[in-house]
Amino acid sequence: MQIVLLDLDHDNLFCPATGNPLFDENGDLSPAIDFVFIHELGEIVNASPVAQTAWDAIDDREEDVDYDRFERFVASYDAPNLICFEITTHGFANGPVWSTVSVGIDMNYDIDANVVATKSAADEYWHSPQEEGPSTSNFSSHIFIPVSPAR
Repeated sequence: MQIVLLDLDHDNLFCPATGNPLFDENGDLSPAIDFVFIHELGEIVNASPVAQTAWDAIDDREEDVDYDRFERFVASYDAPNLICFEITTHGFANGPVWSTVSVGIDMNYDIDANVVATKSAADEYWHSPQEEGPSTSNFSSHIFIPVSPAR
């Protein structure tokens, strides 16, 4: 797994596999994220079952600093299509603050399967009979622009 070190002054980072924000304002993650390692906690969170199993298999040695365990996880996690962004962000509160997270992204994420499911649900909504709903005059097979009915 390749690790890319990023030192940022912002949180505006998009997933290279889906084009979605890695983390949005609602706390939702890009669906291609395989794991998130929060350096301050020393723990993997939001891990896929495969990543969680690999993390659990790494010995938690008493003498380890949490990052040492993460380095062993990265070295042993056999996932050739994963890329890991180690993201350090900076800010200023009552002094300088920063945080670091490592995000594993599945670059082989099947976005087409997700798009097909989303398009099917949208088609069902737009093509079902509606008593009072949005107009479909601006409907396109690729872009959904809800239009309020005229008042």
